[in-house]
Parts: sequence; structure tokens; C-alpha cells
Amino acid sequence: MRLSGPSCELHSHSARVGIGLCRFAAAAIASCVVTLLVSCHQPADTTPPTVAILYPQNGATIQPGPLTIKALATDDRALAQVEFRINFEMLGLDWTPVGDTFTMDWTVPDSLAGCFIKATAVDREFNATTAMVSVRVQR
Repeated sequence: MRLSGPSCELHSHSARVGIGLCRFAAAAIASCVVTLLVSCHQPADTTPPTVAILYPQNGATIQPGPLTIKALATDDRALAQVEFRINFEMLGLDWTPVGDTFTMDWTVPDSLAGCFIKATAVDREFNATTAMVSVRVQR
């Protein structure tokens, strides 16, 4: 759109920015005053992320001692973090993946006979998905 008159000229442009659509309008007045108006609309993110525990696998027998839990998580926009839990108690958070793989180190106690390992992927709009595996601890 372009409007012209004796004292001002208006140009309006639309541009794609990420997923949202931003509309830019700039008006140049004869006195060289410039006004820039920007309005952006980002559609709501309602798609939850995906997550799968890569290691250890469901039903596996693990050894007491150091263990690195690995989870693969993706989102259609951006992930915020992956939460790791052991028997529903928080172990920790990872928000710095290598590729799409999130990891958490854990020391498996000798006294544990088995447990649930849970990974919850959370995106920036707080949509969440959980994966869980059950493992046995070798005694």
C-alpha cells in the first residue's frame, strides 16, 4: 500500500519473521520526522514436543555407579528444557542439548533394586510430553 499527499508519504510492507507475520508501516513527513510502527502476531504454540529415552532402555538391567541417561527431544518451534526424574523425584534439568540429545548424569545407588526413569520435554510455551522407562539394578 502506498499513500501520497502534499505533506506526507506512507509506505506499508509485510515481511515474514520466523513463523509470525509482522506488518511494518513507516511515514516520512515533509519536516523529515520519521515514525515507525511495528505490530507482530505470533500464533499460539499448541503442539507439544516429542521425547524418547534412548538410554537406558525399558526393562534393562543397569549397574550401580555412574550412569548417563540420554533422551531425544524435539519441538516444532523451540524446546526450553528436558526434566529428568528418578522414581518421580527431580534429578535435574538439561537445556543445552547436543543436537537433539539431552543428557543427565546419575549415580545409581547400590541399595536400589529398580526404578522408573522419566524424561519430560518442555517447550517455550510450556507444552510438555513425558517418556518413562522401568529398569532393574543388578545386585
